[in-house]
Amino acid sequence: MLERPIKSADACFPDAAGMPATDDIKSAVPRRHGRRMSGLGRLVYWLFRDDPPEPEDAIVYATTFTEARALEAYLASLPHASPLAFQTSIHPGAVQQAMIALGRPVRTLLPLAGEEDLFTRMCLTGLTQKAARVFLVMGEERADLLLRHGLASATTWALCLRLGTGGKPAGMLRWERSAAAHTSGETTPPDAPTIARAVHNRALLNYPTPMGGTLRLTWNT
Repeated sequence: MLERPIKSADACFPDAAGMPATDDIKSAVPRRHGRRMSGLGRLVYWLFRDDPPEPEDAIVYATTFTEARALEAYLASLPHASPLAFQTSIHPGAVQQAMIALGRPVRTLLPLAGEEDLFTRMCLTGLTQKAARVFLVMGEERADLLLRHGLASATTWALCLRLGTGGKPAGMLRWERSAAAHTSGETTPPDAPTIARAVHNRALLNYPTPMGGTLRLTWNT
């Protein structure tokens, strides 16, 4: 069994009910950085702003489509290519953008992309890190044209789980290897936006993973 306490957790769906609007998130980013940041980069910055990673922390970043809207904006500008849209489309990924805007280095950054059951893989990667504090970050940004081709997310969202000890934990992230665990919880892993909403609502997550065992997120009241 692998387990680590969840120090804090947050997820954001811009412009959804009860969530900060896209303009509010954009205005929170330093202007000199925000102009070249993607929507997903600004969203990760928003999640980091109150408790950003320290140099000795580890970050595991998972995304399937990454800066899809930024790429779409550049493609839409052709044949008269927009220099700003081009810069944004080739800019470092969302976590790197956020860390640059925060002016913070980090020793360990582990990117995961394009894999099935990406949330589970992100969690297992985080559970095996030696750093005292581990940030699990996942997100996507909505696009239109690319969505029609299955190359983008239908919604913009991001989540951040901070794993670590000290103080009262918000919950527990656990992976159990036992065969008995396969018979409990959900029969298939939920999709990533569903997981993000569960994190935001502090809902129990409990499902068998494709590589065996069961992943559980439980929350303290």
